[in-house]
Amino acid sequence: MQKKRQQMSKHLRIGVLSPSLESPHIENIIDNLETEVIIFTPRAINWRNKKVYGYLYSKGSRSKKACSFPAVVYNRCYTTKRKTVRKIAKHIGKNKIFNYTTKFDKWEVYQILQQSSLKHYLPATWLYQKQKVSSLLEEYKVLILKPSKGHFGENVYRLEKAGPEKYLLYGGSEWPILQRADYNHFLLDIETKTGSGTFILQQFIPLAHVHHSNFDLRLLLQKNDHGKWTVSAAMSRICMTNFWITNFSPQIRKAVDVLLEAGFKADRIMEELTTVSIKTAKILDRYLGLLGEISVDFGLDESGKPWIIEVNGMPTKNLFLHLEDPELQKRINLLPFQYAQYLIKR
Repeated sequence: MQKKRQQMSKHLRIGVLSPSLESPHIENIIDNLETEVIIFTPRAINWRNKKVYGYLYSKGSRSKKACSFPAVVYNRCYTTKRKTVRKIAKHIGKNKIFNYTTKFDKWEVYQILQQSSLKHYLPATWLYQKQKVSSLLEEYKVLILKPSKGHFGENVYRLEKAGPEKYLLYGGSEWPILQRADYNHFLLDIETKTGSGTFILQQFIPLAHVHHSNFDLRLLLQKNDHGKWTVSAAMSRICMTNFWITNFSPQIRKAVDVLLEAGFKADRIMEELTTVSIKTAKILDRYLGLLGEISVDFGLDESGKPWIIEVNGMPTKNLFLHLEDPELQKRINLLPFQYAQYLIKR
């Protein structure tokens, strides 16, 4: 009976689809799992023989091996291309590979959430078209321009109509990178920034401050060993002085602590953020394929109302290292494997 159980555990192994075979944080977790785990890259799949080649972790040891397709796959490849994921799903089942979509399209996410009860938490958003800019600036005065599939705060700009003949463009800081008196010249400047890429325009939300700096709140959502969405971690990024994009953050701290220092009722706000973020995860799970983890970035306006600024399909867990909580870090790295084990049993 014991031999049969061991053979079964080998057959029902977890696969980690990764851009690299070296994944230090994951490897530390894998050593403590009873289930075998194989890390493999998209190029190391033999579709004809239905085998994957990579590092096999078993009982604390690691070896390079070719194995049959895993029972469940945890997708760690950050890309908009889903060809490999779709092919794996055909072999093992669509409900056996999670993080089906990792690089979210902000415009697609907005359209999905806009049709839900969460629409009141969304800043007004439009697909960027140059003919829309003039009327939107006239109405809103300040807009955010960002890539629909961007990340790390790259190519995010603030557009501002500061007067009848005063148009300003900002990068990450509070100092404009250019100023134009003529709108047509201003629009040409914007066009050079967008190029041939797909961008969105978003209503600018003035964020609340802590110690005279903007801050946001990131909640990490992960499915647990019962397949239920849970908030596994929460942090706050505090802007550098004279910056407005929170990606430029010298400080990353516990969300509750920052809320208290900013003068808000932390328990009430965290309860609301938890409810909203779990609803967000459930909705996107239905539309974007099976997911196992996402993060939701919130901004608070001066009244304390939360706004969904962005949803990330493959959250960077390393940011939570700044909280200096080893148990938290261990838990958030372990949860995807516990969820994988849940999927194996289904």
